[in-house]
Amino acid sequence: AFDDYYLVNPSSKCKELIYRCVEEMDSTPGLALLKKAKAGMDVALIGNGKIYEMIRNFVGLAKASAIFGEKDWQKACMNAWQNISDYHLTPLGGPWGGVGRMNNEAFNRECSFAPYQCSETCEVMEWMHFNKVLLDQTGNAKYANELEKTAYNSLMAAKAADGIRWIYYIRTNGDFGPGDQWSCCWSSGMTAVEDLVNYLYTVKDRTIYANIISPSKADFTIGDKPVTITQEGNYINDGTVSFTME
Repeated sequence: AFDDYYLVNPSSKCKELIYRCVEEMDSTPGLALLKKAKAGMDVALIGNGKIYEMIRNFVGLAKASAIFGEKDWQKACMNAWQNISDYHLTPLGGPWGGVGRMNNEAFNRECSFAPYQCSETCEVMEWMHFNKVLLDQTGNAKYANELEKTAYNSLMAAKAADGIRWIYYIRTNGDFGPGDQWSCCWSSGMTAVEDLVNYLYTVKDRTIYANIISPSKADFTIGDKPVTITQEGNYINDGTVSFTME
């Protein structure tokens, strides 16, 4: 939040606060998020391994690294992303926990697998956010690939059949039970769908990039010219997609 605030209202006090947050996060015994991630440590061994909160910290760290040009911060984020991508995603693309741990919302150890364990919808939302931030900063398609996989298979699977509620935990196998009204996953699922609209396309240097293949229509202004792009097809079932530019 401080990173976003700094972009619209830069000040020395806000910058100092951001650096202070990173310093305290890294100097906290047992956490040392920056040092451990920079060294390539398994995210399950950082702090208490809590997935949603840790990825949210990496989102903030990634944003701050771009603003202030902190290469060590960016390296820590990319190491964490690679570790999560390699060892901590279900086949559906969601970060997951619960194998041999008391907390279903903490990262499993590397190479753990159990088909009945779960991804929290809040974690799915933040993992998508993390991928979008790194995609914007690097343009590397691997972040778009993970974003698309998670959106199709974890996020959309979290919507309850009644169209209102959201599933608390997404399981590769097993029952999908909607969370109660107090569950933060209700708001996280809806927020992730709203964010997903902004993840579909990126415009940079007069070029439109399609990050997610999905039927859609979007309006842009490029070089003072209005541009509309329409995407159609049944890609998810038969691999076909077409783009119309106006």
